Amino acid sequence: SSDLVKTASERPLLSFISKRLDSLGDGWVVHQDHGQLLFYCAGCASPKSTPVSIRDDQWHHLVVTRLGSLMEFYLDGKNVGSGETRCNHFDNNPIRIGMDGDGNSWHYEGEITEVHFYGRALSHEEIGEEWNNGQGRTEPVAGGGLVAGYHFDEGQGSTAKDFSGNNHNGRLINHPEWE
Repeated sequence: SSDLVKTASERPLLSFISKRLDSLGDGWVVHQDHGQLLFYCAGCASPKSTPVSIRDDQWHHLVVTRLGSLMEFYLDGKNVGSGETRCNHFDNNPIRIGMDGDGNSWHYEGEITEVHFYGRALSHEEIGEEWNNGQGRTEPVAGGGLVAGYHFDEGQGSTAKDFSGNNHNGRLINHPEWE
């Protein structure tokens, strides 16, 4: 996944993206825990980054990619950590952006935009394309493979429109605030 995030939250745990029904159940979550970006999957080793600073109320580009059993974290176009994961990440749980599971625990406090899900690992060069010198990218990388993409620029309503052409529109919950 690739997304732009902006926060000044002081909460120790912030969830960016999850794919599980509740915060203590099966599935996975990408979050920041006391300064480190983590991919947590119930019952498995959790790859993590070096400590990173993202809570400065500035936009930051976060990418998590997996090729085989290697998961890598990128922040603002730079690799900030990697680790092995051998978990089964395939399930039928919904993907949740800005919250973990049921939303009653480690939700995200801040802004999220330009969320892109690819059906393959991006190369280092493609991560640079997504980073776009801090401007984010509003279209897929040249190599293709975009499964779903969200600008979050609707301005109203409860639907996040998927611009990938694959019709994976999202349902907005918990009353997001539009600018």
